[in-house]
Order: sequence, then C-alpha cells, then structure tokens
Amino acid sequence: MDEMDEKSFLELAHLGPMEASRRLKDPSHPNFLEAFINNLLSMCCPFDGGEEMDVERDLAGYPFQTWLLWLSTSPSGEETPDDYVRRVQDSFGAKSNVCGRIWGKGYIAYRCRTCGMSPCSAICHECFENGPHRNHNFLMYRSVAGGCCDCGDPGAWRPSGFCRHHKGAPVTFRLPLPRAELELAYRSISCIVRHVASVMLQQYREDAERIMSNGEEKLVSAPVTWLLAFLQQLCTSGDVYRRIVCAATLQEPSLVFADTPVGGGAAGDGSSVLGQTKGGEIMNMVMQCGTFLSAELSTLFLQMLFDFDFKVAFTRCFISQYSSFMSSVVRLADRRDVPTRMVDVSVQLFSNAALTVRMIKEEALISTLFRNVLWLCQEGGSAPPPTNPDPTGGTGGPPLVVNAEAVVWTRRTYWPITNDLVNILSHRSAVHAVLMNPGLVREWIEVARRFQGMDMQVRMRGRHIEMENRHWTAPLFIELELVMEQLSLFEPSIKETLSPPPAKPSVLPEQGASAGDAEGDGGCCGEGGEC
Repeated sequence: MDEMDEKSFLELAHLGPMEASRRLKDPSHPNFLEAFINNLLSMCCPFDGGEEMDVERDLAGYPFQTWLLWLSTSPSGEETPDDYVRRVQDSFGAKSNVCGRIWGKGYIAYRCRTCGMSPCSAICHECFENGPHRNHNFLMYRSVAGGCCDCGDPGAWRPSGFCRHHKGAPVTFRLPLPRAELELAYRSISCIVRHVASVMLQQYREDAERIMSNGEEKLVSAPVTWLLAFLQQLCTSGDVYRRIVCAATLQEPSLVFADTPVGGGAAGDGSSVLGQTKGGEIMNMVMQCGTFLSAELSTLFLQMLFDFDFKVAFTRCFISQYSSFMSSVVRLADRRDVPTRMVDVSVQLFSNAALTVRMIKEEALISTLFRNVLWLCQEGGSAPPPTNPDPTGGTGGPPLVVNAEAVVWTRRTYWPITNDLVNILSHRSAVHAVLMNPGLVREWIEVARRFQGMDMQVRMRGRHIEMENRHWTAPLFIELELVMEQLSLFEPSIKETLSPPPAKPSVLPEQGASAGDAEGDGGCCGEGGEC
C-alpha cells in the first residue's frame, strides 16, 4: 500500500484543494488519495485531544470542509464541488425521491389516515399542500417530539398519496457517474466514515461510564460533530450521495458499482439486495456509538434510512443492539430528549409492514421487546439486560414483583418500548405473525400476567379523604400501556381467527338454469374458491 510522508502531504496541501485533488487522482498512485485524506482527518479530528481541537482551523488557507468536498467529488473545468453535486443529481433526476425533511418539537405536521401505512406516518406541510389530501381523512397536529416526512416512502405512505415532488424509489438504482468518478467518491467517503466511526468508538469506550453517570449534555466531541454534519450534508444533497454514504457505511460497494435493484421499499415485500447482512465492521462501530443517542448521530441515521437497502441492514443491527439503546435511556432518564431520539429512529423502521413482519420472523423482534420489558422489572432496570426473557429473574422461584415506585415506572422510561409495540402491532400482518407463533403468544401472556391488575384500588365510602396520594397513577399507566393497549390491537385479529367463517347464502337457481350454473360465479367451486 502506498504511504505518504509528512513532506509529501505538506507539498500537496500548499497546492490548494483544487490542484491537490487532481494530482491525487493519478492512477499510478491509487492509494495516495486515502493516505492524504487520513492525514487530513487526523488533523481536524484526532483520536486524542479532540475536545480541545479548534474545528474552525484550516489547511493552507482553506477550511477542512472545502478540502473534503474537493476530495469527494470530480468537478470539471471551472466547476466547484457544489456545482458538480448539483449536476450529478440533475442527471439522476429529482433531487430526492423521498422528502426526508426532519422537524423538531413544536413543528406543525400532518397525518392522513387515508394514505398513511401506520398510525405514526406523517408528512410535512409542503408535501401535504402538494398532495391529494384535502378530501381525505387527515389531521393536523403539533409535534411533541419531532419526526421526519414520509412522503415518497412506499413503506410508510401509499403511493397514491405522494406529492408531486416525491414519487418514490425507482425499481433500479442507477448512479449517473462514470466508473472512475464513482470509485473516487466511494473511496473518499469510506475513509471519512471509517475515521469518524473509529474516533467515536474510542471516545465511547473511554468516556461512556463518565457521560452516563453524570448525564452530560455533550455526548460527542466537537470535531466528531462537525464530521457527522458533513456526512449529513452529503445525504441531504440527494439520493446519489446518500446512496454512496450508505454503501460506505455498510462496506457494500455493490450498492454503487452496478445497476442495483432497489430493495423492498419499492417492491413492498420488505426484502433487500443485501440479504440478511447487518453490515460490516464500520456499521457495528457506528451502531455501538449510536446507543449514546446523541442528537448528531440520530439525525444522520434519519437521513440515511431513506435508502431502503440501508434501512434493512440497519434494522437488523438496531434490533441486536436494542438492549443497549434501552440501557442508555434508563441511565439518562433525566434527559427527556434521549428516549425521543430512540423513538424518532425506531418509528422509521417499524412503520413498514413487510419489513416489520420479516424482522419478527428472522430477528426475533417481538421477543427482543418483551425481553426488555421483563428486564425493567428486575431492579428497575439497574441490572444488565438478560439474554433470555426469564420471568422469574433466573431464580426459578415465583415471578418477580414489580416495584411500581421505581424511577423507570414513575417517569415512564419504558415508553420507547410501548411506542414500538403499538407501531408494530398496528400492522394486521404483524399481529397475525405473532398469533401464529405459540412461543410469542406465551411470551406476551407472561408480560400481560405480570402487569394485569397489578394495583387494584378500592373506593373508600362513608369517610372523607382529606388528601389523596398519587401512588395509583404509575400502576394505572403501566397496565394501560403494557397490557390493555396491546390487547386492543390483538383483539380484532383474535376474533377474526376464532370466529367461524360466515355461512354462504343459499342461492336459488333461476328458472331454466341448473344448480351448477348458479354456483359457477362465487359458489363453492367458483372463481377464487376452493372445495
């Protein structure tokens, strides 16, 4: 592998980003590009001392962001990197086939029961005004936690309800770049993603205990925050560079170097061209650091999830790390924004019915949620999450008693799990997948048995109570959200499964017609029927 000493690095740096980037594309030294980028990243985002680093520093009079843009693009003639990105995106078509707008607390958004695929599906004001929703069953609401627009995402929004700017993912993803330019972009962005993941992981291992115990506001250093913002900027530029960032994170060059059929986001079957992969080393590092639930990384995740093939791999990895995410939520219970960030991400994953059913069958999604509910019962979530959902807490004795006065219950720290359960079970196909699995039914009964009727109240009559305590409120909400809400979603499918099929009405044949003629259309052996 070609290496670059400090002298060569500085000589190239003094040429400026335009000339240096052109020389680094010399095919006779194919690895000089990566070596130069690694040296550049070590300056702007070092492994040690990152917190004191001045991210506004420059190299040879040019900001670091300018360097990275020139090294990740291939402008021609008098083009700037921004001009190049716009030209590439115009060649691809629309800037983005999905809206992906991210909003914060207090934003006015819309839900359309006619077009939304789940109760959590929502769109922004602009997509509502440019869509066919005026005569639909819709509502306008003020967001209490933030979210992102689902317009153009066929897994969360019916295509008939897309606005005129977002028409959904194409069947085949074809990047409008020559092979050489595509390789340059992929190699450059791969270096950036790998470096930022490595720095975050080192900081995570060194500072996790301190940050979690002190509940600090700053979960990532300033240089890492800046690099995450740079990657987010590439994703928001359009579908082309979003695809390249996702492929670099998954270490899957096949996503960019071929005419790749898009996963089930377009087909609606929840599949992916990547099969059952959870991503490679970089993806695992990013996800492990993502359990910090920092605002910067969560926002980047939301942008990348509009690439469906990335979403499938991310969902598998997210489920495998679900206990770590919940551990962060519990340990940072004083931070109201932390559980909100987890829900902002998970709602994008489980709003797709086909993908959700696939995760139930292949990644034990429902068992993972139930296991985390039972974990919260054990010492209020203070112990590490168990590997198996043992209702006795591993003692072999009677089931553990729920301490309804523990912080995880009084502050409703468990609400990310209940929100995910409601989102998942709002899909009739997901409910059917659960009911057809005896093991999952037994797990749900165990959870329901733990909480149902957990704090029965007796009304006092004949005597005035001067001051009533509020101890009954936590058990009431626990039973309502962990038992009754799920039961209300199970009930229609249970009735549908247990109810006998409706009796077929007897049809008298018309005069001159045989009984076989009367049954020929919709009868026992008619079209679509089975004897």
